[in-house]
Amino acid sequence: LKSLESMNWCTILSNTNGRVGNTRSHSIAIECLKEEAIERLRELNLDDYDELYSLAVDNKKRIWGVINDGVFNIIWYDLNHEICESKKKHT
Repeated sequence: LKSLESMNWCTILSNTNGRVGNTRSHSIAIECLKEEAIERLRELNLDDYDELYSLAVDNKKRIWGVINDGVFNIIWYDLNHEICESKKKHT
């Protein structure tokens, strides 16, 4: 996460890190999350958001949260990319 401190949101969310056609950190619509994650958002009273942001830590680790007034508020640490399964290999 330290490497992200000096970047603005536009840079973070557009960084492909060598990938073609997708970014490592991006927004995800709530309806794309696993049902267990959606239910947990309801329990936390965070179900009024339309999307969450997934910040890639490495191939599988993700930090999930929302951006309010330019500040990233962490909701989850996803150790194995399980909150929203990727359909791509090796992610």
